[in-house]
Amino acid sequence: MRKMLLLLLAVVCPAMLLLGQTRTISGKVSDATGAPIPNASIIIKGTNAGTTSTSDGTFSLSVPHRARSLVISAVGMEPL
Repeated sequence: MRKMLLLLLAVVCPAMLLLGQTRTISGKVSDATGAPIPNASIIIKGTNAGTTSTSDGTFSLSVPHRARSLVISAVGMEPL
């Protein structure tokens, strides 16, 4: 019984650590002509966590493993 419990812990603990991982996503926000969009808001969909793009349109954001979508918005731009 003790061996079975230890084996179960050895399998479950590393799996739990993998679920808590974050990854960094970086990119550039630009318009249809390729011009950078400064100060665009980049938010993880369903959360309040996010960042803004720099003056050259680039951004970097740490997102949890479970995140699937980013919402990008900017003043004067229409959503697609």
